[in-house]
Amino acid sequence: MSSRIFSWLIISTLAFGGACKKEEVKEEPASKKDDESKSDDEGKKKKKDKDKDKDDESDDEGKKKKKKAGGDECPGTFGEFKDYDSADEQSCTCKEDHVGGAVWGSGIYTTDSSPCAAAVHAGVIKKDGGGEITMKHAKGCDSYVGSTKNGVISHGWTKFGGSFYFPDKGDGKCVKSDVCPSTFVSIKDKDEETEVTCNCAPNPSGSVWGSEIYTQDSSICNAAAHNGVITKAEGGSVTAKAAPGCKSYAGSTVNGVTSSSWGEYDTSFFFPSKGDGICKTPKAVTASKFKLNEVVDVLWNGAWYEGTILALAPGDKYRVHYSGYSSSWDEWVTLPRLRTKSGKGLKGSGAVAAPKATTAPSGGPAPSAALTAAPAAGAYAVGEAVTILWKGSWYPGKIIAVNGAQYKVHYDNYSASWDEWVTASRLKKK
Repeated sequence: MSSRIFSWLIISTLAFGGACKKEEVKEEPASKKDDESKSDDEGKKKKKDKDKDKDDESDDEGKKKKKKAGGDECPGTFGEFKDYDSADEQSCTCKEDHVGGAVWGSGIYTTDSSPCAAAVHAGVIKKDGGGEITMKHAKGCDSYVGSTKNGVISHGWTKFGGSFYFPDKGDGKCVKSDVCPSTFVSIKDKDEETEVTCNCAPNPSGSVWGSEIYTQDSSICNAAAHNGVITKAEGGSVTAKAAPGCKSYAGSTVNGVTSSSWGEYDTSFFFPSKGDGICKTPKAVTASKFKLNEVVDVLWNGAWYEGTILALAPGDKYRVHYSGYSSSWDEWVTLPRLRTKSGKGLKGSGAVAAPKATTAPSGGPAPSAALTAAPAAGAYAVGEAVTILWKGSWYPGKIIAVNGAQYKVHYDNYSASWDEWVTASRLKKK
């Protein structure tokens, strides 16, 4: 880094007396996502009929509150409770062997989070113990802080329409994100899977190296402004995630921020809402246990799911795509989270509860006319209209990229967050 310091000294001498910039960043969803998508998902929650009984309890004001029967198994998300947004407490039971489930927040969670996974994260129940849990609806927050607790990884998020919390563990008040550290490399106890959600002040400053994927000694907030996660004038909450180092980084001037080019660097970071964390010029991989495009089992929050290797990085690091779910769930993982495809003990065909998207309901793509014809193998070209198999039904879409035997598809009438890589077995010519 001595060359950077020397360059900085020269620039500082020439620019002595000039005005310094201040950094800002505007938050954007992790996987993958925007405020509008959350509002849409919030309004399209599935409702399940559940038996309920009224447990009359007198409080200090002489009022009574209702409580859902606790014997029912917990739904996939808090938003699936009937009347989930009422003032009533919601109770349900988590199985002893409960695994998997997506979570956004810490202490207070988005309503499309898994109740059982959130309960383990909050310490209400143990991961392998299960039991009855009680939750309560709360107003939406401007941001949600991700963290890893009790073996459960929760993600950060921006503004969302509704929340829930566990009365025994919290008060339902929104938790503000911390101020962003100056650089990603300065984050304590970080590793290959570190994700941080934090706030940036308006008018960010600081050196930036790269475009879409940045060296870890780059300014987080100025990189976020460069990448369009926030605007320079407003700042805001951002989510940044670690990624493998690249062979080189290309500089550019975007959104009023100029980034510099750089050569090989050990580690990178990116913003999941704006990029995929894959190097444009990756380092050479001389040996790896798993190969590009190989179908494998991937460990996620205690459960195994089917996935495909999208990219490789030195040190046995793999970019994976979860079968049946949008590319917003793609992530970098290391060997302890991978195993040879077995088809046994899988939680499901995808990573977790369906990701947040701008137009699709929480259950996944559901275009108006599902097709039922059988697939046909064969080669497909970029731009070709096809039908795509998704969770047992066929939907219209088109090929937007080809990588060997893998095809990246876009579902008609749905946002790009649902784009995904598939094999020919999930495609049929129109």
